[in-house]
Amino acid sequence: MAQSGNETVNEDGHNYHESRTRHPNFHKKDERLLNRENSYIHLSGRADKNLSSEDSTTQALNGSSDNSNNSFISQDKKQDIVQRVRTVEAEKDYLTLQNLLKTDKSPREQYQLVNLSGVLMTDQDNLDLKDNSTGHLKHFGKNFYKPKYWNSKNKTGYLIATIGLLALIVFGSVGFLVSYAKKYYGSPDPEVYEILSPYRYPTLAAIRTSLIDPDTPKEAYEMFSSESKDTWKLVFSDEFNAEGRTFYEGEDQFFTAQDIHYAATSDLEFYVPDMIQTKNGTLQIKIDAFPTNGLDYRSGMLQSWNKLCFNKNAKVVVSIKMPAYSQSRGLWPAIWSLGNLARAGFQATTDGVWPYTYDECDFGITPNQSSPDGISYLPGQRLSRCTCFDEDHPSPGIGRGAPEIDIIEGSHDKQANWGLGVQTLQVAPFDPWWRPDYSYMKIRDKFVTFMKEDTGTPTQEAIAAITVLNNTWFDSVRNDSDNKEHLDNNTHFQTYGYEYMSAKTNERDSYIQFFLGNDPTLTIYGDALHPETGVGWRQISREPMSLVFNLGLSPTWMDIDFASLELPAVLEVDYVRIYQPKDSVEMTCDPVDYPTTDYINRHMNAYTNFNLTSWEQAGYRRPKNKMMDGCEAPVPVF
Repeated sequence: MAQSGNETVNEDGHNYHESRTRHPNFHKKDERLLNRENSYIHLSGRADKNLSSEDSTTQALNGSSDNSNNSFISQDKKQDIVQRVRTVEAEKDYLTLQNLLKTDKSPREQYQLVNLSGVLMTDQDNLDLKDNSTGHLKHFGKNFYKPKYWNSKNKTGYLIATIGLLALIVFGSVGFLVSYAKKYYGSPDPEVYEILSPYRYPTLAAIRTSLIDPDTPKEAYEMFSSESKDTWKLVFSDEFNAEGRTFYEGEDQFFTAQDIHYAATSDLEFYVPDMIQTKNGTLQIKIDAFPTNGLDYRSGMLQSWNKLCFNKNAKVVVSIKMPAYSQSRGLWPAIWSLGNLARAGFQATTDGVWPYTYDECDFGITPNQSSPDGISYLPGQRLSRCTCFDEDHPSPGIGRGAPEIDIIEGSHDKQANWGLGVQTLQVAPFDPWWRPDYSYMKIRDKFVTFMKEDTGTPTQEAIAAITVLNNTWFDSVRNDSDNKEHLDNNTHFQTYGYEYMSAKTNERDSYIQFFLGNDPTLTIYGDALHPETGVGWRQISREPMSLVFNLGLSPTWMDIDFASLELPAVLEVDYVRIYQPKDSVEMTCDPVDYPTTDYINRHMNAYTNFNLTSWEQAGYRRPKNKMMDGCEAPVPVF
């Protein structure tokens, strides 16, 4: 083949350019490239002056003319292909094509090469790529055979796809970071913590890994017990400082806002989670006149049931500001604790366990306490000490129940027109006409604290003290002209709490003491619950106890003066702190000697359906006991 100007003439004298332009697949843009790239250079950048003859080109590909018959590219196509090879601009391509020359496969088979017009090369198309004299590849500008997938027709589509993929990555990353920051805003730094129970928690909105809130001041890490004369250590605290914290199911590791109607006390409100949040450094529970699920009001109830529990020995302190003003009559703010075997508001779970705190096998475990005088309407202790073998019981041989201890409940004196605070220990079975032995009780200041006269009903024995509250311990103050004034600078939080110890062997060593501020209000010693006719010792609670915060409205609590209600009203909680003796720290809902987790899991229908009102309605049978059924029972554990 001879070269002349911009044309190449084959050995038969046929003009190369003319033959290619007449090819049906030859494109005009390829013709322009072909005319433009007549010259070529080596990979090293030097002008190729050694490949001007046909012999050198042939020898570069085949090694010698003797081996030409073994080449997979036909001799008559060599010069055609050499003229159209494009420039290789990187050493990587050089190495790749060198390996190509060594393989047994043809370039078409190994790389699916196509010519400039998009036609797949055949094995008969000879490809002379190597300069025999230099060992370098020949390069001929852009007229190199390109892979099929880089056909110029597809460039726009690949460009759009690449841009779209990059946009998806960028916007997806930004969205994830924004949602992550919003979800965890205000959460404290993680710390090591002890496990509360085997309960598996869903994804949490405000993860905290210490039982003690990092915002709790160091001076609150210990508290002196005026009764036991010991220093107790802080084992749990929540300062509620994280702004915008909510408590929907699964959002918080310690508390859950309820979505129920509290029918047990004929409440006029429906509890919904969106009425509870943290704001301005406090937990806020709001009640408002807003029709919800057939009721005229909506409010909030927060529980730590089956998540956060304390047991046997503890001191619980809460700092709160009562809702509305002291003269408002009808609201029922309450902060209280309940044995974990019952869930507040779920009557099937309280049936037969609330408010039992009993470990005997006598008339006290029977329905109505076997008394025809109406002292008790209770169905009998469902989980008694003498429950028979192979019956359903969380810890056979131990009497179990769900006692209630009320830290503080807001009330109102209709005659004096001032606010009251009620602190209560509730027990079962009952003393005769719900009268415990008051000689084993102590009131510190009888000028502001007195015993509640109605000490019980056929469903509960309530040993309660009432204390007059200062007007400034409410959200607002009403002045003498009967016009409400918000005196934010003159209203403040007050602390309430109780401390109790439950002796393991001698009930006389047990006690519970209620507080307002740092001062005790009422102390109840274990002897106050000594045996009476037909019943034995009632215990100061040994059960794991959970916390409940709620703001209710019920005619069973007090007469409601709807004209005095100014809604919405808010119960604010500044903090909750729990202390225990240094040698008996036990913060769990599932203690070894008083387990609850397995029993709850086996009866989940009762613990998740607030419409059920009895254990039988939940689909379960009451276990038999030795006292009523004459069967054999396990030997008592204690």
